[in-house]
Amino acid sequence: MNKPNTFLIGVQKAATTSIYNWLSQHPEVCAPIAMKDISFFTRPMFYKEKGIDYLLKHYENCQEDQKIKLQGSVHYIFFEDALKRIKLFNPDAKFVLILRQPMERAISSFLYARKFNYEKLNFEDALEAEKDRMLTDDLKIKSECTYINHGFYASQINRFLKHFSKDQLKVILYDDLKTEPEKTIKGIFKFLSINSNFTPVFNKHNKTGSVKSKFLQSFLLGENKIKKTIVNKILPYVLSEEKKAKIRWKIIHLNTSNKKEDIVINQDVVEKYNALFKDDILELEKLLNRDLSNWIKAPKIN
Repeated sequence: MNKPNTFLIGVQKAATTSIYNWLSQHPEVCAPIAMKDISFFTRPMFYKEKGIDYLLKHYENCQEDQKIKLQGSVHYIFFEDALKRIKLFNPDAKFVLILRQPMERAISSFLYARKFNYEKLNFEDALEAEKDRMLTDDLKIKSECTYINHGFYASQINRFLKHFSKDQLKVILYDDLKTEPEKTIKGIFKFLSINSNFTPVFNKHNKTGSVKSKFLQSFLLGENKIKKTIVNKILPYVLSEEKKAKIRWKIIHLNTSNKKEDIVINQDVVEKYNALFKDDILELEKLLNRDLSNWIKAPKIN
């Protein structure tokens, strides 16, 4: 049976879309674009309502020599229940996790949430609202609009290790990915026991940027009756899930400019919240056996 055996589990705004794309180029990897960032094991609408058959059908066309079947969601590492469901689905799976300086990631995630119209508050107010947001049952809010809690990586890895062994997890740093992309991706190939001599085309994907047309972005990502009718009643008869995903990502890419949204983020706020990560970073150093002292210092806002 063709079923996912490798999961890209996070973190958000750490080049996971690029990694997914680079892995998908490898001839031994089957990575349907429709399964990139589909929170199948997190959201009840997938694992309960659509069921496992919905997931498996996306891998029906994987070739015999494609030993790696990849699925990704940047929030799997954050939700322990998702990890438990994956354990039941495939206890021998392998996992790839990319980590970025937590405050830098929080800022990028906030800007991304603003871009997609998930976030209405300014940066400081959003961080102050996080305690209440963490108590909500709304998975979208907890996934997309909580920025600090997603940055406690050591805690999340320790939760992961309650369900899987350490040798099932490959952790890489965003910093390494930026400075040595070829060496980093080949390290992942080696971890997955596939040909590490293969070199993908290193295009960048899912840049934050700013939105060119807010109307188009709102239509694509918002909840409205016209969109629901098109997506649920018309497109299934015209396009496959794979083609729909490709078109969606293409439109989002074309609707994103290189210019960042003009949002003021106070350096004092960054310093204040960055200090919360220190103990977790020190624990992470031990888990990864890496010097992360440069992460303790708050990033500078240009």
